[in-house]
Amino acid sequence: MNNYIIDPEKAKKFFVMTIGIFLGIFLFFKSIQYIAPFLIALILSMFLEPLVKLLVRKVKMPRKLASIICIVLVLTFIGLAITLLVSKLIIQAKELFEVLPIFLNDWYNSIINFLNSSDQLIELPQEVLDFLVDQLAVIVSSLANFANNGVKYLVNTAISLPTVLIFVIITLFSTYFFLGDKDDFKKKIRRQLPEDWYDQISFIKNDVISQILRLIRAYILIMLVTFTELLIGFSIMRVKYAVVLAVIIAIFDILPVLGTGGILIPWAIISLITGDIGLGISLIILYLVVLVVRQVVEPKIIGAQIGVHPLMTLGAMYIGLQILGASGLIVGPITLLIIKSIFAVAFKGKNLKELLFIQKS
Repeated sequence: MNNYIIDPEKAKKFFVMTIGIFLGIFLFFKSIQYIAPFLIALILSMFLEPLVKLLVRKVKMPRKLASIICIVLVLTFIGLAITLLVSKLIIQAKELFEVLPIFLNDWYNSIINFLNSSDQLIELPQEVLDFLVDQLAVIVSSLANFANNGVKYLVNTAISLPTVLIFVIITLFSTYFFLGDKDDFKKKIRRQLPEDWYDQISFIKNDVISQILRLIRAYILIMLVTFTELLIGFSIMRVKYAVVLAVIIAIFDILPVLGTGGILIPWAIISLITGDIGLGISLIILYLVVLVVRQVVEPKIIGAQIGVHPLMTLGAMYIGLQILGASGLIVGPITLLIIKSIFAVAFKGKNLKELLFIQKS
């Protein structure tokens, strides 16, 4: 039987490195609002790097010129696609937020009439019916306030466009410098650091970015699948504001607990209660289709991309939710992947027995 004891030197090194890692991650997220343009530029430059290398190698084009051409081509394509989508999204969102209080009021009145006319049928005490009516009024009022706030948000977004423009310009110029002067940056950084430090930092950077990009890619693929299904379904049902509703529900589908059912099921129930049987049944069928496809596609996409147990991901989401609110649902898993990658590199894949203990002689 092997006996092990804690090695004080190993334990000290382990805890100092662990505290340093968590402190570094904390400072990174605290400063992210100040470095966001440069962080986005770094990620964009990594995406565009293969295309720049192709132009430099095959066409014999100067690297800086190739960087400009790649940025212009890719961002022109992305800009056109986003402009078309966002313009339609804003128009439909504005119309939806303006008419949503009216729809909610109609639904409220229909449900009240249903409850009042069906009390004998469902045989519920009047106190229970009164409670349901009061709770329904609260929900309708909250949703109406959300609609009004949505209109205000659209107006505030339009007012803040100059700030957004500055952000975009800084991001574009930073992307160009990261691409065009990549070799110079690498040489300057290498001269300032010991060789093994430089190699470790490069490895951590590449591994962390690769992990995050895989997670983002997985979520985007799932959202696109869900969005496509919803858009096709809403178009067949001739639902108004199909694009904006498909976008909103696809985003909700990524969030835990809520999902598509958090919107489609209540919508279907309200439609059935108010007499729109066709729409109610269609929404239920659409929800089942989305649910089945999600169950088939999600394990393959997420499992193949991030390699983290679902329980750990759920824990990261919950902790993120408690600390940061709704944004923590996304930041939590990203932080988990960053910690996982840094620990794997910093401790060279060793387990706790190897990091903390020595065999007792």
